[in-house]
Amino acid sequence: MTPLFRLITILGSRRAVETAAREHSSRRELFARRCDACHRAGEAARALTAYPRAVYGRVEPLEEFLERHRAEEPLAWDSQATADLIAYLTEESR
Repeated sequence: MTPLFRLITILGSRRAVETAAREHSSRRELFARRCDACHRAGEAARALTAYPRAVYGRVEPLEEFLERHRAEEPLAWDSQATADLIAYLTEESR
């Protein structure tokens, strides 16, 4: 590996780590705004293992649950916010 290639690899890895850290921070802020008043991240993250779950004889995916969980500020099942919350909780469950 040439020194230039090694430098490019290191800088690329560093940027990837910095980007991941920024995304995690943004997701953490979203969780804090929407969920933290009632839920702790660790407890909510552990609840992910229950999904999809059976409710009244039908399958309920996590996205559907999140969509109707808070009536005053609903999340669309296919929104970026829903994806970010699930990503954050997945990160927290590790």
